Amino acid sequence: MAMSKEEFEAVDKKMNTPSIDVKCPRCGESLQYVEYPNGIKVYCKKDIDITDCIRGI
Repeated sequence: MAMSKEEFEAVDKKMNTPSIDVKCPRCGESLQYVEYPNGIKVYCKKDIDITDCIRGI
């Protein structure tokens, strides 16, 4: 299932400001922010459809 505009904005907000607590619009859990050596990923632990990443930084 594709993300809605509200869900995409929440993921984008967490990706741009990882220090703030952003809740998943679907389930209410905090979105997770993980930094890798070559990128970052934002996702919801409960809903696998709520995710986005940037690679090759």
